[in-house]
Amino acid sequence: MVDDPHSLARRHHHGAEHGVHEARGPGPARVDRRRKAMAKVSPVYSNNPNSKKVYHNNDKCTEINNIERENLRNGTDNRPLCEHCARLNAQGK
Repeated sequence: MVDDPHSLARRHHHGAEHGVHEARGPGPARVDRRRKAMAKVSPVYSNNPNSKKVYHNNDKCTEINNIERENLRNGTDNRPLCEHCARLNAQGK
């Protein structure tokens, strides 16, 4: 079964807007950075002949969210990583 990056994105993004939670109360403020990790998903690509010949692995990538469900395939198909996904991964997003 193909992972649905659209539902993965929705599940990942609920919660704090930027993924940083501050604990309130007595003492110094604590910052929980657990949700700051990049939003990696199983690699997927589009089999649409008109799409870029790349694979995606970050659910914050705008291109992954534009792949029609019927064209979505699991894996890399020996394609290079999408530049947008690579940039998001390098930024830890």
